[in-house]
Amino acid sequence: MWRDRFIALVLVVFGFAGAAQAQTWVLGQPSTAAGTGITWYGATTSQWNMGYEFTCNVSNVTVTHLGCAWPDTEAHACALFNATTQALIAQVTTSTAATAGAWRSGALTTPVVLTQGQNYVVASLKSATQGYIGVNSSAPAAWHPTAGAITHIRDRWASTTTVTTFPSSTSSQWHWGPADFAYTTGPGITVAATAGTSQNVYANSTGTGGNGISAGTFTLSANSSGAATLNSINITAQGTGNDSNA
Repeated sequence: MWRDRFIALVLVVFGFAGAAQAQTWVLGQPSTAAGTGITWYGATTSQWNMGYEFTCNVSNVTVTHLGCAWPDTEAHACALFNATTQALIAQVTTSTAATAGAWRSGALTTPVVLTQGQNYVVASLKSATQGYIGVNSSAPAAWHPTAGAITHIRDRWASTTTVTTFPSSTSSQWHWGPADFAYTTGPGITVAATAGTSQNVYANSTGTGGNGISAGTFTLSANSSGAATLNSINITAQGTGNDSNA
């Protein structure tokens, strides 16, 4: 049996999952050195999960890392929560820091895509033997972003021994911790489709790929922002021919 059909055009429609782009840290990892609006506190026996609440203002924001800065060099647990439901979304343990007060972070095994217009909370855990850094409203503006993809709403904390406890207490004046996260925005790929050459296509024909005749090509390439994973391809054939013997 055969199908006498001419393939005139091949169109490619694709789906993709994420892009490996340059990361943006919400606070920009500013200096934590003691100064105007920034105070270092010594070790206390209290244990706190501390961070801040924020709003995601745009679509296609993907959280890739959680991080923090403490007056030590130790690894710390960090977590991301939905501020409305208080559900835990992601957690990670950071690397150690080279110097006390330096920012440190950990990559999420599965990056998290945020919902535009939704509020979230990022937090980091302090143990009973560690100190902390307090950042108040007189600190540089970078600590309290009010415009852009992510905006700071309020600071949050909870007295707890685990990072998975939602920080239900609030403060409008301080960053306790502090915690932060890195994200990417938008896709980072380019696609181009090329029409194929008209040709007969027969049932059970073999060709490029082993199960058919190549009727067109497409190119999927990374742009300057990174690469993506191809999930699906839809192909549409147009032409004329006799299908009576197919």
